[in-house]
Amino acid sequence: TIGAAHLNHGLRGDLAARDARHAAGQADLLGVSLVTETDSAEAFRQAHRLSPEEAAREVRYRFLKRAAMAGGFNRIALGHHQDDDAELVLMRLLRGSGPAGLAGIGEVQPFGPGWLVRPLLPFSRDDLRGYAEEHALAWIDDPSNEDRKFDRNYLRHEVFPVLQARWPDASSRLRHSA
Repeated sequence: TIGAAHLNHGLRGDLAARDARHAAGQADLLGVSLVTETDSAEAFRQAHRLSPEEAAREVRYRFLKRAAMAGGFNRIALGHHQDDDAELVLMRLLRGSGPAGLAGIGEVQPFGPGWLVRPLLPFSRDDLRGYAEEHALAWIDDPSNEDRKFDRNYLRHEVFPVLQARWPDASSRLRHSA
């Protein structure tokens, strides 16, 4: 059984309704059920003294566990890709992580009632955008990904372009090293 899940974690303001409509439209187009929920990443952040990114991630993963259990799903496919992994590895390296942290994003890992799977890890952001454009697939860009006050976004927009100008395959090499 295949289904879809969408969480409004309260961080996207007016864009949240657009995101929900997009998720519902895509689920309808694919003929799959959609589990939706609203939760407050900000309230969770304050209660647990986390960064906004950590709180959003924790709220999102808690939701995915509930959605998997509600839908009877034993696999949750996430959209992480090669560039996400490279950014994470470099961020962890700069923060002083050990071997486990430098291993990057796992392609498969145990999660709640089943497994998290990340089938897009071999592909770059540009690969995926090119595929989507070639096949007229709809997507939504998250404007918060432009905010350079967040470490990952700073690396994505300021550091990686410099690295890739010198080493065009920097993302794939970092992913390979991980």
